[in-house]
Amino acid sequence: MACAACGGGGGAGAAGWAGLSRYDAENGAVDAIHQDEGDSTSPAYRQALLFAAVDQGHRPDGAQAWVVHFESPEGKRSGFCVMIWSETKAAFQERYGYALVRCPGGV
Repeated sequence: MACAACGGGGGAGAAGWAGLSRYDAENGAVDAIHQDEGDSTSPAYRQALLFAAVDQGHRPDGAQAWVVHFESPEGKRSGFCVMIWSETKAAFQERYGYALVRCPGGV
C-alpha cells in the first residue's frame, strides 16, 4: 500500500534505513495508522492507537523497513505494527509504501 499523504519533509539528504530517516518513518507511520483507523476494512478500524516505538526491520521480501509499534491510550501494546519504507524520491517529494502487519515476534 502506498501513502502519498505520508510524504515527508526530510528530503533526499535525510535518508537512512529503508530510505527514510527515523523521524520521517515515525511520522509517516502515524499518518498511515490514522488512515487505517478510518477504513472499515482495516484491523485498526476505530482503534485509537498511539505511537509507542520504532525499530529497524525487514519486509517479508527481505527489503529494509522501519517497524513502528503502537499502543492504546491505556498503554496496552497493539498486536499490529506499520512497516514503512520509501518507494520513490524526487526533489522535496517522497512517496512511502507501508503495510499494516502483525508485529514481529507476536508483540
